Amino acid sequence: MVRELINAGANVNSADEPRIGNTPLADAVDAGALEIVKMLLAAGARPEIKGWMQLSSIDRAGDNAATCANENASEIFALIETFQKNK
Repeated sequence: MVRELINAGANVNSADEPRIGNTPLADAVDAGALEIVKMLLAAGARPEIKGWMQLSSIDRAGDNAATCANENASEIFALIETFQKNK
């Protein structure tokens, strides 16, 4: 479904609601959804956008990796760090 939404022109940097403000990337990072994180980054998602509690996707990925929040946490953090360095 994510790929279909991206192909249909969905804004990958949109906030889920004004009060919380998480982007699809932040939600994918929190869920440990590695393949979705890859798709969103390839489609232009910006990991530096801040959402809930003023945390960006980079911040969330680092926190998740540090606490082993899910099985993909370290790989997601490394992926986002590499993405940011190669921008």
